[in-house]
Amino acid sequence: MSIFAQGTLNHSRVLREGLVIVRSLLRNNVFGPGLSTAEVYKLASEIPAPEGFEGDPRLVDGPGGIKGITIPPNNSHPIRSKV
Repeated sequence: MSIFAQGTLNHSRVLREGLVIVRSLLRNNVFGPGLSTAEVYKLASEIPAPEGFEGDPRLVDGPGGIKGITIPPNNSHPIRSKV
């Protein structure tokens, strides 16, 4: 079974919410010469998830999940991993 059989791997809502968080982080904060990906991930994951955000329901351990896929370390937040 393909991991794309039930649609795209990343739901557009997850991507949209993640972009909103990163853009607001960059817009509202003044940083020195720049940020690494790890620094952006750390700062963005500290911002609370939007109210009602549930993550991708297909990325679960157990029945109903996508077999053989690595579960992101933080599926309940739009910034799920550094990847």
